Amino acid sequence: MGFLAHISPISFIQLKFMLHLNGLKLLRVETNKFKRRPKLKDKITSWIVKVCARRFNFEDDTTYNELTSDAVLYGDTLIFEIEKPRHGEPD
Repeated sequence: MGFLAHISPISFIQLKFMLHLNGLKLLRVETNKFKRRPKLKDKITSWIVKVCARRFNFEDDTTYNELTSDAVLYGDTLIFEIEKPRHGEPD
């Protein structure tokens, strides 16, 4: 029997939206390690992501930069730095 790595994977955009709904702010995205050498299919996939992401009109460049960062495209495990505003502070 194989190891089930992901029970219910979600996209980066879905994760960011869920954080926003719960009043959390994404500060930084990092990874524990990068793939040694991205294969041709990884490079093609990252190019497609970048082209498609340009078509969306994000409110700011932050989302585009996070989505197309090397950590998101080539990282093994994503690590997020998240901030919860203190009570009474605006988002």
